[in-house]
Amino acid sequence: MMKKLRLISCILGLALCAGLFAACTQSDEADSDLSESNNAFVQAMEDRFGSAPQPDQGAESEPEPEGDPVTQEQAEQALRAYYPEGVELAFSGERSLHGKPAYVFEVTNPEGELVSRAAMTAATGEAWFYDMTYDIGLDEDWRDAAFYSLDEWTGEPEDSATYISHYEYLPPDGEGGQRGVSLNNLPGLPEFPAPNWITAFHNPEAQELNIVLSKITGSVTGAPDGPAVSITASLVSGQPVPVSHESTPAPAYSNPRQVLGSGELLALDEARMADLARYLYEIIKACEAEYPDATGNVEFESLEGLV
Repeated sequence: MMKKLRLISCILGLALCAGLFAACTQSDEADSDLSESNNAFVQAMEDRFGSAPQPDQGAESEPEPEGDPVTQEQAEQALRAYYPEGVELAFSGERSLHGKPAYVFEVTNPEGELVSRAAMTAATGEAWFYDMTYDIGLDEDWRDAAFYSLDEWTGEPEDSATYISHYEYLPPDGEGGQRGVSLNNLPGLPEFPAPNWITAFHNPEAQELNIVLSKITGSVTGAPDGPAVSITASLVSGQPVPVSHESTPAPAYSNPRQVLGSGELLALDEARMADLARYLYEIIKACEAEYPDATGNVEFESLEGLV
């Protein structure tokens, strides 16, 4: 009896071992299939996009390239080269800029007014120009973000001077709506030499002519900027008669090539404003006659044949 029990026990043990072996074999096969699937996916990605670079464990990171160190006098001389004649630089102290010691200079126009700031890192000779729109001064809380490298500025005067003249008639937007013109680089205006931007809108309901004349001298945000004159003229008499006006100065430019235009303010006397209002009103009426059925903006290349 005992021999039979031992035999049964042995048979059961062998069966259990066989079952465990089969389970392990199936698990290994599944892992192998998963691994092969992952490898196939990685290979497909590498075939399509290229293999990822492998880090070199033994290589040391190379130091960032640096320029030659400069003295305060060398920094001032180098920065002056960026500015037009008449601009003055005055050393105002040393500060940490983008993690490096830098010489900082105040920039003034021929009238002695502060128009910008400039800096140069002492160790590398990198030039930086201050964005006056931050208006945060040079205290301990100043921000590196207020300084830009020259290639980060946009709206260069040289670029603006190459704008192609572009004229556009804007017909009424509905019954009794305003109609007007948008004129880019309009010639013949000595107070607003090209590049310029001029808009004039006729409001029949209010019997008014609203005009904005801008002289483009630079850019703060990338859009054209400059001094502007806004004029509101009454059309009650049939001819535009200026009743109010406002002059807006140019913004504070930080680009060294534009700083002399900072704060420029244009002034027009009553007679000149009346002349400009009549001229622009004639352009609007000529466009209305030339494009009576216009339902959308109409572009035209010149004023020849209109006025």
